[in-house]
Amino acid sequence: ALCAQFKQIYPVNYNCPGQVSVSGAAEEMPAFSAAVKEAGGRAVPLKVAGAFHSPFMKLAEEGFVKEMDRFPFQTPHILVYSNYTAQPYGSNVPDLLGKQLCHPVLWEQSVRNMIAAGADTFLELGPGRTLCTLIGKIDSSVRAFPVSTTEELKKALAEVGTC
Repeated sequence: ALCAQFKQIYPVNYNCPGQVSVSGAAEEMPAFSAAVKEAGGRAVPLKVAGAFHSPFMKLAEEGFVKEMDRFPFQTPHILVYSNYTAQPYGSNVPDLLGKQLCHPVLWEQSVRNMIAAGADTFLELGPGRTLCTLIGKIDSSVRAFPVSTTEELKKALAEVGTC
């Protein structure tokens, strides 16, 4: 709702309850941050390389979609959730991959949809535990394991057993 009050501020990541990341024009950010604080929220500037998942990425989307046209795509054989729809991909993989460049990441809804489909354990592969923390805020009844080392992988596998 706050983003709608500004000409070039866009919600780009719906992370978890109470946490939304935005992208926007640099000149509008101070006023937006003040509006967030006035509404009782907290505005934390993030150091990122671009205004991802916003209309600022339109040229990148066009080039990306054009490049994807060179490759054949098939419907995934395993469930892979789209950031754009929060639903599993179907036969429309290239279209949805392109749209995610200019539209918000629906992380919270994706996780909720995975849980509704039966997922109760998540592994975050790579350094850090940001996604595990977000998953815990979305639904504390599921398990989330950060895995960035062989030891963490062994620990997670010992906890979850075999698939």
